[in-house]
Amino acid sequence: MKENAGRLRGSSLLELIGALLISAALVLLTVPRLSQLRERTFLRLAAEKLQLEIERAYLLSRLENSRIEISAQSDSISFSRNGKILRAVPLAKGLRLSFTNRRAGEIVFYQGQSASPATLMLSTGTSSCTLTISLRGRVKLQC
Repeated sequence: MKENAGRLRGSSLLELIGALLISAALVLLTVPRLSQLRERTFLRLAAEKLQLEIERAYLLSRLENSRIEISAQSDSISFSRNGKILRAVPLAKGLRLSFTNRRAGEIVFYQGQSASPATLMLSTGTSSCTLTISLRGRVKLQC
């Protein structure tokens, strides 16, 4: 703002353009960071949902003294008992699930115990979360 003989004048066009350029630069710097944060939050929520489903299968095998099998397909995870599917949980669009140390993408719980430890990796384009299942059926989530 300029002051001329006791009167205030408005901002010049050059000052307004400068303020707009600074604002645009700040927006350009924050938008990619916000999209990364959104993607990581989306992945974390999906991993927590998967963790709850696995813990549910563990508890079901323990309560019913039965064998529960968890198998993963490219777009969903299914929970079955004696070959009969109890529940199928679809994965959100854009997520990939892979078993890092298991054969054919299967986890088996029997009477509250895991047949062998397993590690699952849930990932999007740039982020990933790892779910580790112990022999005792405990699930640990790391993102």
